[in-house]
Amino acid sequence: MEAETLKKIGAWINGGDTGMSSKFLCSIALGNAIGQVSYPHDPSDFGRCYRFLGLLTRQESDEVLIKAGRLSDKWASVVANWYQLTALYNEECRGEAWKAPKLYALMKEIGL
Repeated sequence: MEAETLKKIGAWINGGDTGMSSKFLCSIALGNAIGQVSYPHDPSDFGRCYRFLGLLTRQESDEVLIKAGRLSDKWASVVANWYQLTALYNEECRGEAWKAPKLYALMKEIGL
């Protein structure tokens, strides 16, 4: 991982846009996939994961998702539906007062 990416992760950790599921992804990205597995439970959780992965290169992001999917059935479901989840996130989650009923419904449908 490049030094610039590590700086972004450091700023992200201290910035407050974190949650258990995004911290889980961070631990994988940093090579420390230990501890409790946490997955996104709602669109806000999903957004934090999505934004964290946006700090990484496409290859790093893909590798983190693949590893997460191997560690958890819930993450495997996220990975299998990643493009549909992100499309709904980008469609529904804009601005301060967003609501994401379609994203939330899909998350429940896939077992999150």
